[in-house]
Amino acid sequence: MHESLTQTMQRYLQRYGTVLHPATIACKRQAIDSLVRAVEHAQPPIRSWDQLQRSHIDQWLQDILYLNPSTRINRIQSVNRFFSDMMAWQWPQAAPPGLITPQDFPPHPHHLPKPLPPTLDQAFQQTVASIHTLPAYGVYMLRLTGMRVGEMLQLGVNALTETHPAQFTLRIPISKTHRERVIPVSKQTVSLIHAILDQRPPLKRLAHLPDHIAHRMMIKANGRPLSYSACWRMTKKVAKLISSNENIHPHRMRHSFATEMARGGMRIHALMKMLGHDTPEMAMYYVQVAANDLQTAYQQAIDQLNLPRSITPQIPLLIPNADTDQTPVPVSEIISLLLQRLECVRRDACDPKHKQAILRLIKRIHKTRKDLKDIL
Repeated sequence: MHESLTQTMQRYLQRYGTVLHPATIACKRQAIDSLVRAVEHAQPPIRSWDQLQRSHIDQWLQDILYLNPSTRINRIQSVNRFFSDMMAWQWPQAAPPGLITPQDFPPHPHHLPKPLPPTLDQAFQQTVASIHTLPAYGVYMLRLTGMRVGEMLQLGVNALTETHPAQFTLRIPISKTHRERVIPVSKQTVSLIHAILDQRPPLKRLAHLPDHIAHRMMIKANGRPLSYSACWRMTKKVAKLISSNENIHPHRMRHSFATEMARGGMRIHALMKMLGHDTPEMAMYYVQVAANDLQTAYQQAIDQLNLPRSITPQIPLLIPNADTDQTPVPVSEIISLLLQRLECVRRDACDPKHKQAILRLIKRIHKTRKDLKDIL
């Protein structure tokens, strides 16, 4: 008797159940199950994974087209890993090789971090620092350290360590990267941690909690651990107090901290270790956000110099005004100024496609200037 598609999936997930996080297992199950649903009405019926054909994959890819690109990528990767694992383990139900190709993956979206604007960030910090409750302390710590929310909630009661006189580090617990890390913290963060520990009940009053929770730093005075929802509500409360319409949520504290460090000149590898990233590419996103400040500084300099905002060449510029002594502006100078501005914009652009488009425009303008010289 053949093992059904669902039975093979269950056996596969059970094999990974002892080494992967339950949430990861759930994502794998959801991905494979979506393929099962896509082929359950296939003609002729599919009774085992080794009967799968490329036409079934095409139908499945159409069925998940409504999902956002990141979710689709994760599902395709999970199913592809499922196929390759069955083949590596020499299961008789293994799907034929080559069913999924690199062309099946949609382009991976790259969203830049969204730090709070500087003025809003300052107002947010001042307001949250004035609220003396554990949720406010937690949100403020996110902003001062750049930790993930889950890392802050699981901080140990003895996470703060004085390595040298007046120099402190904070031990960040294992999180999504599956490893601990130690980061330096400011005096402001040290004072905040002391305030958190002062309101924390003693261990003997936390006997009702499991040991791994009782030894956390972020425990309320009533003996309950701080939750993510409490931090979310506090963030929304502060946003309302400062009359902000921005979509402020706890993770934007991490974005604001990292962008601030990048603006301050922190090197990529140091920023990577500070944030707990596995690769420098993740930290580079914050550098790209900080690089956008160059455009702001550049525009401020242009405004100070009172240079023309619009530099599109127009024929009337060549005709002197009969009522004034204004000297006509040569087209060649206008084109040169245009090329200079475009080159500055190209160098400051973060998107490679945008940068390439500007470069093509610059080349066309150079050709136009050459044609004008031949004509004039």
